[in-house]
Amino acid sequence: LPLTLTLTLTLALRELFELVVPVGVGVHHAGLAMQEREHMEAAFRCGTIRVLCCTRTLAAGVNLPARRVIFRSLKGWPEQLGGASKWDALLRVNDYRQMAGRAGRAGLADYGESILVVAGARQRAAATTLLASATEPMRSCLSRDSEGGYLTRTLSLSLSLILTLTLT
Repeated sequence: LPLTLTLTLTLALRELFELVVPVGVGVHHAGLAMQEREHMEAAFRCGTIRVLCCTRTLAAGVNLPARRVIFRSLKGWPEQLGGASKWDALLRVNDYRQMAGRAGRAGLADYGESILVVAGARQRAAATTLLASATEPMRSCLSRDSEGGYLTRTLSLSLSLILTLTLT
């Protein structure tokens, strides 16, 4: 492992990384510190890591194109239920498309593959429905409420704070 990587990792992560990184496997999840994620991403980009085991957090905001994306399950995804998360919901079409979109990025690869592992006829039918589904409409969470939206309130509060700090 590169010296900078070994110095920044916690002992448990260092032990895991010392086992898997030399054989080209890495991990990526929200529990990693920013520097640890950056090391994993850099190692994946340069080819030191050829397999990156990750949670859905990798699909949002990180440009790490891959040749192949494998979903190990159709179930086990978060669903908001009255403010609490339930972790056995089925994968939604928008989430699937976002994560599968890591494979075969235009201008970076000739093709990409997405593999969805399912067990049994019921999951196979659910996967078929998922793959044939249209993308769900997207709505900004910045304008969800009727009082002018979160963005308006955030800007208003920020301006109030700036004025308060300026006047004191």
